Amino acid sequence: MTTVIDTLVQTPISILLGL
Repeated sequence: MTTVIDTLVQTPISILLGL
């Protein structure tokens, strides 16, 4: 994570992959 945006983008993706 280099920026806060990276976190905001990867978090929902991780949740979707968790589904």
